[in-house]
Amino acid sequence: MKTIIAIALAVVSSFFSCFAQTYAPDFDLSTASPTEVAKVAQSDAKEFYQQHKSTPLTDSTVMDYASGRALKHGLSESVSQSHYVVSFSEAVKQLGIGKE
Repeated sequence: MKTIIAIALAVVSSFFSCFAQTYAPDFDLSTASPTEVAKVAQSDAKEFYQQHKSTPLTDSTVMDYASGRALKHGLSESVSQSHYVVSFSEAVKQLGIGKE
């Protein structure tokens, strides 16, 4: 019985470990420097672009997504939030150059 419980716990632990690696929590950028905010925004933009490059992206869609991501990163101040959104949008635009 103890062996079965140990195996079940190992399987559950392995699943959650894998899940945590796939969906890492968002970095808290509330105290980050503008350079750090820009780097994370650019990284997020690359991931976003890879997931959505086959669909047409409008500026509105990109900005809405970036605004939501900024909030998830703890950026509630308008200045830091807009810095994230601008960096994110510029990165997506650069990735899309030559696509047309």
